[in-house]
Amino acid sequence: MKEYSVKNLILGEFKDSYSKERIFVEDILGKKSIISMPNSIEADLADAFLATKQAENKFNELPIKELINIIKKVGKNYLNDEEKIKLISLTTGSPISYVKSSLNSIKEWMINIDKFIETVFGSIDNLENGLPVKIENKEISKIFYKPGGIISIVLAGDEVALSTYVITQSLLSRNPTVVKPSTIELISCNELIQEFAKNGLKDFIQLVCWNAQLRPELIKELIKNGKQVVLFGNDNTVNNFIYEKDANGAVINDFSQSRKIIKFTSGRSAAIVMEDCDLKLAVDEILYGATMNRGIECINTKKVYLHEKIYEEFIKLLKLNAKNLKLGKPLDNKTAISHIDKNNLKKIKSLCNEAQVIFSSFNKDFMGLLAIEDNSNNSRFVKEEIPGPVIAIIKISSIDDAIKKANLALNNTSFATTTSLFTKNNNYIKKSAINLKTYKLNINKSSTFMDFFVMHDGKYLVKELLDEKVLSNY
Repeated sequence: MKEYSVKNLILGEFKDSYSKERIFVEDILGKKSIISMPNSIEADLADAFLATKQAENKFNELPIKELINIIKKVGKNYLNDEEKIKLISLTTGSPISYVKSSLNSIKEWMINIDKFIETVFGSIDNLENGLPVKIENKEISKIFYKPGGIISIVLAGDEVALSTYVITQSLLSRNPTVVKPSTIELISCNELIQEFAKNGLKDFIQLVCWNAQLRPELIKELIKNGKQVVLFGNDNTVNNFIYEKDANGAVINDFSQSRKIIKFTSGRSAAIVMEDCDLKLAVDEILYGATMNRGIECINTKKVYLHEKIYEEFIKLLKLNAKNLKLGKPLDNKTAISHIDKNNLKKIKSLCNEAQVIFSSFNKDFMGLLAIEDNSNNSRFVKEEIPGPVIAIIKISSIDDAIKKANLALNNTSFATTTSLFTKNNNYIKKSAINLKTYKLNINKSSTFMDFFVMHDGKYLVKELLDEKVLSNY
């Protein structure tokens, strides 16, 4: 398979870095270099922000309907090449069936972007010309949506869907954008941005690539130059981006005080399984939720609060189904769980020594489901976001007990990304909807059930990237 080459897009031109350095990205097993990218320097980033400043007024003049048509067209043409999809799978280790499913979902959302706008703003006209505020059918004011300013995006950890979702919404907000992808998103970001460039948006988005471990200072420069910053990563990584500290660890600069910071951090998604549930459905959905894309997504199920009355029966069926999961190479369409990052695999194996293991499946390059029991609700499996197909199972005695334990386990995170609730009891559903600290509650569905038309982490990103101005008629 031919090596895939990425170039920066700066000032409307795809080109290499001033440094002339190239970084090579290997496949998931480290056997072959399959992507090359520029290792950019500060001068490249300076050019990128120069381009965004030049484009601000011009972008604001672009009619919304024209922008919508571009997004729809890109959605149809984006990543239709089977060989490139295979490269994404080989780079990330994600099963190709997952990559295709994720890609199809996000393309469908782009093709129906007008429906998304109607969901968020009520209508396309409201976004373009203002949202009327009425009392007793009399318009008293209008809310106008204006671009909030240059966006810096630091991506980390999703092959296709979330990066596409974020970049598309940054452009929909008509804010010039500078994107720094991780190696995981390199191909999907490059393909997406190439399509937007072909369709007239090359002046409004800049793609700048570098090795963040070799040049960590550039992340700070990226954040400093954006009026709005979208950050991805775990809590510690994102906080390190936001806060500059001295040698003693004291905060000397808090970037969130001088610009808008929008964070997408660890998910800590969970499931609650009540005594009245459809047991087979609950096991199937939770097993998929824990293992989808190797358990590395923020929406993967990490904790299961399981009612004591059905505990043994649930565990028995979970073990039976977990044994039948196919572990294999990412390009095999039947593979359920593919290669796990070697460092993550080593970490997970070491953590087993301090856990009460219910079920595990390991070999040299792969792992299946790892299920541990943790009735203390306080182990590292509960408190941390373990990157792999891992779940901690905690016994509960009631819905109140489940809600209390699920909320306590969130540690420093204010809300879980998603919580699944398996029950037929409407009172359980109402209590959970009111009291659970979760952005999204899925009823009798996996935590990984993703609907791009609803809020993510409690917000519509496009709305966050716009300033609201109210004009009163009186």
